[in-house]
Amino acid sequence: MNNLIIRIAATEVLTNHELLRLIKIDDLTEDKLQRIFPGKFWKIINHSNYLNFDQLNIHAISFLDDLYPDKLSEIYNPPAVLFYEGKIELLNQTGIGIVGARIGTNYSRVAIETICLHLSTDKVIVSGMANGVDSMGHVSALKYGLGTIAVMGTGIDDCYPKNNFNLKHQIIESGLVISEYPPNHITKPYNFIQRNRIIAGLSESLIVTEAKKKSGSLITASLALENNRNVYALPGEVGSALSVGTNELIRDGANILLF
Repeated sequence: MNNLIIRIAATEVLTNHELLRLIKIDDLTEDKLQRIFPGKFWKIINHSNYLNFDQLNIHAISFLDDLYPDKLSEIYNPPAVLFYEGKIELLNQTGIGIVGARIGTNYSRVAIETICLHLSTDKVIVSGMANGVDSMGHVSALKYGLGTIAVMGTGIDDCYPKNNFNLKHQIIESGLVISEYPPNHITKPYNFIQRNRIIAGLSESLIVTEAKKKSGSLITASLALENNRNVYALPGEVGSALSVGTNELIRDGANILLF
């Protein structure tokens, strides 16, 4: 059944909510699928990802898998299926989320290196592999021998930004790359907002080093707070555009990150 769910998810015909509903069906078969979603059935089974599933060599786990982390299952609208490359067992280690500006400065780099240098090796750095702070988090984790999880906003076979192609493959070798989007997915801007809930869900604590006033990092921080995660913000220089977001987080009750 798990394999059938993953094949269905790879078509992207059903929404995540519909997949979560489907997962609850005992002994799922194609006949049951047709009865539950008659209007979408033929589109699913004729989809190229469904027909060519074995050739795509997809690695994935579903919400029902023993390796699916409890901390992620607790969030609102948890991903029904996660496609992955790398060490899937990292999902169940203690995650430390690091997010921030896509034009993060050396101020973030020094802070992140200090964090990674002092973390025990059972901790895993979780981020989104974007330019700036995200990449700094992954690179520092690799440098100091920590596991790292990159949560993609693209299909698992894609890479955004393209300049992080080599970084993605370094992470696959010693860490984990995950996405709720299958191969051949057409990336949309909304994907990157959606993936923030996964970063927050996998993080026991979330650290924001630099962020503008309106930033995706602040969305991730808000989601982390909603899920009772610890949120830390690095205080910055008054007047710095990249510290407005972090200073506001501290003003609103986030923990202050000090060294």
